[in-house]
Amino acid sequence: MKPRIIVAAAVLSFAAGSASAQLVPNSPSAKATVTVGTQTFNFQGGGCLIKGDSWAMALGDATKAEHLELNIPAPVRASAADAVKPTQDGSYTNVSLTVIVDAVKGIRWHAGGRTASEASLTVTLKNNRRAGEFTGRTDGSPRQDIKGTFSC
Repeated sequence: MKPRIIVAAAVLSFAAGSASAQLVPNSPSAKATVTVGTQTFNFQGGGCLIKGDSWAMALGDATKAEHLELNIPAPVRASAADAVKPTQDGSYTNVSLTVIVDAVKGIRWHAGGRTASEASLTVTLKNNRRAGEFTGRTDGSPRQDIKGTFSC
């Protein structure tokens, strides 16, 4: 009987680890409002994963190809020597934001950059890391102003 429990725990741990980049069900009331240029979009349905060394929000409806993902630190720069872990409320610049409004029509943006020199996004965590705001510029061309608020 014990091997079954260990196997089940391993499967659950693996599933939870792989799902963390998807929808995290620990805060079903999570929501975000994003403004890119002059267009505003609302996201809900998903949640936040708040850990000592990372913070992530994943919202949207994958069946409708609508998705928002916000990560601190940015996954591609998480192991960088200058990566500040989001252990408390405050402002963070090593972040990554993906906004997909309509994947079929190609309406999507990314901000945060793959390298620190490309990055132009700041996230401020508030309320014991349960809410916040972000502001900056999108990556790529044309670069646009992007800002928003969120809560878990």
